[in-house]
Amino acid sequence: MNAQTQIFAAEPCTQKRSDIDEVHLIRSKIIDKCAHVERWLFEHISLFARPEMMLTKKIVQFSGIIELNDSGFRKPEIVKERLQNFAPYARFRSEITHSEIKEVQIDAKPHFVFLNAGRCDDPATKSVIITLDELEGVRKTVSRAANDLTTLRPTPPSSPPQQMPAAATGP
Repeated sequence: MNAQTQIFAAEPCTQKRSDIDEVHLIRSKIIDKCAHVERWLFEHISLFARPEMMLTKKIVQFSGIIELNDSGFRKPEIVKERLQNFAPYARFRSEITHSEIKEVQIDAKPHFVFLNAGRCDDPATKSVIITLDELEGVRKTVSRAANDLTTLRPTPPSSPPQQMPAAATGP
């Protein structure tokens, strides 16, 4: 029982990930960034209303709150612009999240087809076909748009809210 186990240093992994593994990794990063935006929206919407369930609906809901200028943001037009910039990526996230990925060759170059399982009525029009490099470009753009939006913070009021005087009570 006194035998010691020798621990050997692991050799660095030199195996390259397959293209399909890279696609799964990039999809995961896009979904993560969208989840970050959804959490940010949830926190801000919750101050005014019950948040919608879907990310795309939360974007519309918060745009409405911004329109009313109730949100506490000093420059609501910037928030609205950044929401609009992010909105297409929320729809893209929905397409790739609920999709099976197939690798195909187009012009002797690997492409990846996201077949949305929820859109079986006409798969040809509901598929995303993209190269690995294009998907990585989308990831970078999603990340930038998400960061631009979620770094915005409401401005605290410059003075505390006025307290209403207490109603006078009878003698």
